[in-house]
Amino acid sequence: MTMMKPALRLATALAALGLATAATADVLVVRSTGPSATTYPVGRRLPDSERVVLRTGDRVVIVGEGGTRTLAGPGNFPVRASVQTTQGRSTTLNRYLSASGGGISRTGAVRGGSAVETPPNLWVLNVASAGSFCTIDIANVWLWRADKDQDTLLTVENTATPEAKSSLAFVAGQNFRRWPAEEMPIVEGQSYRFTGPGMAETSVVNFVPMPALPEDASVGTIANALAERNCTDQLAQLGARLDESGSGN
Repeated sequence: MTMMKPALRLATALAALGLATAATADVLVVRSTGPSATTYPVGRRLPDSERVVLRTGDRVVIVGEGGTRTLAGPGNFPVRASVQTTQGRSTTLNRYLSASGGGISRTGAVRGGSAVETPPNLWVLNVASAGSFCTIDIANVWLWRADKDQDTLLTVENTATPEAKSSLAFVAGQNFRRWPAEEMPIVEGQSYRFTGPGMAETSVVNFVPMPALPEDASVGTIANALAERNCTDQLAQLGARLDESGSGN
């Protein structure tokens, strides 16, 4: 049997992820803060012929297949010249992007000496999130909460059948727990609502299965896969992590 060439393997992986060649050629906004955030929202695609016009206080992180770039206003930046090739990503970023579970820390992560308000792994669901959540293993989903100081009992229910409920007990000192798969298997296409003490409002999440990513998948490939499936919260979390670490490919 002839071994599949690397280029063909990558093309096959991209096809499985549902990414069109034209889409991956664009640059993707993954973080946007400041006065122009509504002009350059997370998930917006920018053709390489476009220019990014920023005002004072603006900060935009963009991702392409070559790497990432953070643009800070004021300024007028050509997209074509904005994405810089990176030499590799940090060990911390590798752990954050790992889909194997190796990046899930039971103690959480810190940024600048304070607790991070997002999960320390891209594939872990924040119970306060809402919208679409991309998962590579729908039968093995991890949940995370920001405040681990107290015992908390949350409830998750299938919105299609509200009588189908399951309790989610977090003990003091615990950020993580597994989704109760035996009591409530996740069904693709259905939504799930989280309620309970400490939540400012209920959150409703629908799970979007995603094919396994190549181990050496670039940040651009991962970002595009999330954008194609409307997993905007994860895309924004990825952008925040890239902005923090200054890492890219």
